[in-house]
Amino acid sequence: MKSVELLEEAAKIVGGQRAKDYGPKLQNHQRIASLWNMWLSNVKAGATVDEWVIDAYDVAMMMTMVKIARLMHSPGHADSHLDIAGYAAIGKEIWDEQEAEDRKIDDLVRTAVLMETEE
Repeated sequence: MKSVELLEEAAKIVGGQRAKDYGPKLQNHQRIASLWNMWLSNVKAGATVDEWVIDAYDVAMMMTMVKIARLMHSPGHADSHLDIAGYAAIGKEIWDEQEAEDRKIDDLVRTAVLMETEE
């Protein structure tokens, strides 16, 4: 597909059914921004700019909020409900994986500290 064809297809999509399903672009994206700001202001509260990094779990939760923002315009839209369930499952899996990784790091640090104290 050539770039012009791709852009024409994208224009049809965002101006067609999706505009009907999710509402005006500005309003939809303002809803998403509001939800993301709420999430980030709570999750990252008290963090310095250097610590203010979005992780994989944040992405899963924030993508869920995209779907919630869309449902605010068209409640009952089946695809958005299905996507929310999928992102919730992905989020939980990511959380568990990150927790397991954090435990490994904690164990390595604890082992290193014990080795230093034994010397």
